[in-house]
Amino acid sequence: MALLTSDALSHFRRGHIYARAGAPVTIISERGTVLIVEDEKKVRFPVLRSIVSENPAIVLETPESISINPVPDPPPTKTVASVTRRKSKSVSSVQQNLF
Repeated sequence: MALLTSDALSHFRRGHIYARAGAPVTIISERGTVLIVEDEKKVRFPVLRSIVSENPAIVLETPESISINPVPDPPPTKTVASVTRRKSKSVSSVQQNLF
C-alpha cells in the first residue's frame, strides 16, 4: 500500500481530481516514471512516480489555497517607444541652400 504525496490531477479533464494527497493507493503497473494506481474505490488512474510514496512519514498535505490547474497569466506586452523621424532633405534642396 502506497500513499499520494500530492493531489492526483487529470490533465485531460481540467479540474478533475482522481485522489487527494495522503490517499492510500495500490500500485498496479509501472512503466518508466508513470504508475497506474488503484484507489480504495477500485478506480485506476495514472500518476507520476514522484507523487507516490511507500513511506507514510513522507506524505505532505497540499494547501487549500493552491488552485487546481490554474490558467497561466498572459505574457507581458512589449511597449515600444515611438520614434519620430526627421524628414530627410533631398540633395537638390541642400545644394540650393549652399548657393
